[in-house]
Amino acid sequence: MQSILGNPVYTGHAAWSCTYAEHELADEDNLALGFAQHVRRAAPDQ
Repeated sequence: MQSILGNPVYTGHAAWSCTYAEHELADEDNLALGFAQHVRRAAPDQ
């Protein structure tokens, strides 16, 4: 029982998906270059 209560998955305090991706144009004047993807960490309160 103690191991279940100590596990954050069972108590609802587990952190999932702490990162998010932003996509922005590599060069606004040259659309053929496509998008650049930046992976960033989410703020601790999210």
